[in-house]
Amino acid sequence: MQAAALLVSNKNNYQSYIAGMVVLALACHFAVLISTQFTFISIHVSLFDIATGVSVGGLVVYGIKYWPAVLIGIASGYFLSNESLVFAIFVSIGITLEAVIASYLLRSYLHEHYSLDYMPELLSYLLITTLVVIGVGATSISVVLMGFYQITFSEIGFIWLNACLGKITGIAVIAPFVMVWSQRIQGSLSWAKFVELFCLYSVLIICGGIVFFGWFDTSIKGYSRYPLAYLFFPILAWAAFRFGQRVSTASTIIITIFALWSLINNWGPFSRDSIYESHFLTWMCINVASILSMILAADITQCKKVRVALQTSDERLELASTGSQDGLWDWVDIDNDAMWWSPNFYELINYSQDEVESSHTQLTNLMHSDDREIHFQSLENHLNKNTPYNIDFRVLTKSQGYRWFHAKGEVTHDKKTGKRRMAGSIIDIDERKIAQNEIISLNKNLEKRVIQRTNELQGINENLHNEIIERKNAEQEIVKLQNDLIRMSRVSTMGEMASTLAHELHQPLMAIVNDSQSALLDLTESENNNQSVIEDVGIISEQA
Repeated sequence: MQAAALLVSNKNNYQSYIAGMVVLALACHFAVLISTQFTFISIHVSLFDIATGVSVGGLVVYGIKYWPAVLIGIASGYFLSNESLVFAIFVSIGITLEAVIASYLLRSYLHEHYSLDYMPELLSYLLITTLVVIGVGATSISVVLMGFYQITFSEIGFIWLNACLGKITGIAVIAPFVMVWSQRIQGSLSWAKFVELFCLYSVLIICGGIVFFGWFDTSIKGYSRYPLAYLFFPILAWAAFRFGQRVSTASTIIITIFALWSLINNWGPFSRDSIYESHFLTWMCINVASILSMILAADITQCKKVRVALQTSDERLELASTGSQDGLWDWVDIDNDAMWWSPNFYELINYSQDEVESSHTQLTNLMHSDDREIHFQSLENHLNKNTPYNIDFRVLTKSQGYRWFHAKGEVTHDKKTGKRRMAGSIIDIDERKIAQNEIISLNKNLEKRVIQRTNELQGINENLHNEIIERKNAEQEIVKLQNDLIRMSRVSTMGEMASTLAHELHQPLMAIVNDSQSALLDLTESENNNQSVIEDVGIISEQA
């Protein structure tokens, strides 16, 4: 299967596509030839429809574009089984259609993860393929048989039921084997695992020979080999538990080969006089074994992966807890008092696990009495009002007295049980608290000094303001004096000017007066006085 998968690994290569078509067509062809060997009535209905499993598994792994290979392989197989060409074509169309639909749905859901290691993937695979092969495959082959053979409606239900059972064998046994073994092998087997695997297959072959070939006859009073009919089931459980889905499906194929070979030769614990009863009991054994082993392998593989993931998560948590300064705590059930404290939690409070009990009561007892009310109030608000639980409190340590811790946590609710769970961490912040207190003290001193300096500056500002006012008043007084001085200077200048003008005007006027009076005197004393001239000179003297 791995080699066939490699042939079509290059999806863009035309040659690989042809190679894949040839491989899948041959596989479907031989699957039809094998399936027709186990038809128990003349209408070619088999409880072991291997062709369905090969076609579904092939298209799921290689891709839907290989559907022509399924059509050609199925048609050629039926045609070589002495069937008419028309019948072979109609049957191959029905099987191809169911394979295309099933592979499309599976590829859409599984997203190319066909290991079937997880229980949801496996159950989804079984559900999808069962519905498709029952609704499409079994119905189509029943319709084809009704068209080519004279079958009454009373018989069609029996035919449809057996067609469903046969196709379930293909999807429960063959298709998972094709899908799982087409996946790339991860890692390599150690020598111990290889020896164990060799022992497993050896024991499985021996058990298959004992059960189906009668290697060890246990006939007791007519109960021929009945106690050993399901001897191989523990071996399948061994394969599922130790090696997973790959070895489990391969082991189922080995048991299927033993069972079908014994059915052909009428051997084993399921051989009956009725052919249908022998086929049905063998079908029941094979399908039950395959489905149970796949479910067990998926469940165990999932548990192993979950365990590995949980172990990895625990290691990461432990590493993170050790590397950090946080002390982790887990209050599993808030209604109960029991808690879980991490090793770092004990180291932070300087107690050993034997000295104190990890409980909420113990934690509150170690708290400072002034901080308990804050803790309870914050816890109540977080549980009832969904406010954050993020507080600081003091805890009494063993050797260092009370130290400050910062705690935070988150509550979760279990919807199924109704229980509440709270988890979180604590961290030592004592040094930070001391630094904060020192900063607060320094801030207070700084505030006092600022206030004092501010008061001093206010006094200085008031004095400066007063000085400014006095200076302004002095400047105003100086300006007033300057204005007065300017005014007085102007008055003085005007007086000087008036004095000068008066002096300058007085001299010529006095000269005019004196001269006019002298002239008037001379005219008066003169004999030839002219009265009009005398009057004019008198007017000049008087006006001057």
